[in-house]
Amino acid sequence: MDFFQTREKYRKREMRYSVSFLFRITVIGLVAWLGWLWGSAEQKRLQADSNLAIFESDREIQLLSSQLEKLQIELNEARAQNTAVSLTDKNSGKFAKLVKAQIANGTKVEQIYAGLQQIGVPTNCRVVHYQSLAVATELYGGAESKASLFDGALRLNIEGAVNENGNKANPWFDPLQKVKVRQAYLGGQTITEHNLPFSLILPAQEWILELSFTVSDLRGYVDLEVRNCVIG
Repeated sequence: MDFFQTREKYRKREMRYSVSFLFRITVIGLVAWLGWLWGSAEQKRLQADSNLAIFESDREIQLLSSQLEKLQIELNEARAQNTAVSLTDKNSGKFAKLVKAQIANGTKVEQIYAGLQQIGVPTNCRVVHYQSLAVATELYGGAESKASLFDGALRLNIEGAVNENGNKANPWFDPLQKVKVRQAYLGGQTITEHNLPFSLILPAQEWILELSFTVSDLRGYVDLEVRNCVIG
């Protein structure tokens, strides 16, 4: 075998090694690429499954929460119904006698209904009137001690005890003693006495009025705030 044949033999062997090496590199690269594609697809599938599971869990939680709230409302209504039935069965005679006695004493049915409407929790309140009222005393009485609201449907008059330092020139009241509130509402008139600050509840059909009385920064006056509230 001469020199040229030997060189050709080694050149062919090197070419086979090179082709074999490139083929292996190509196969390895192809396998790695296919593996990456499979892994990416699997990751996307797992992410989609996870998102779907989370969505279904959230929807189930919302559904259960809605059902729980509905059941709670039904439970409260059932308890209230049972309590009402129990009270009616046990005290129907007493309640009827009480209502008959009130009507016999001149109490109007509207006033009885208004009294029942006071049972409830005021919610969604908004201020509808604000006013400073001068507290009438033995030494002072005037228009500033009276309030007429809602076109005369509610009329208020407030009275108090004279402050020990008060006189005809300064007839302010004693805020530490009880004040008397005269109120004309729903065709009736009531008189109540309270220590400041205090609140009064006046019922209507579907809402109530909450009257709050506080000591004013203006000497001899009280601040009246009237709020319209929904009965809860």
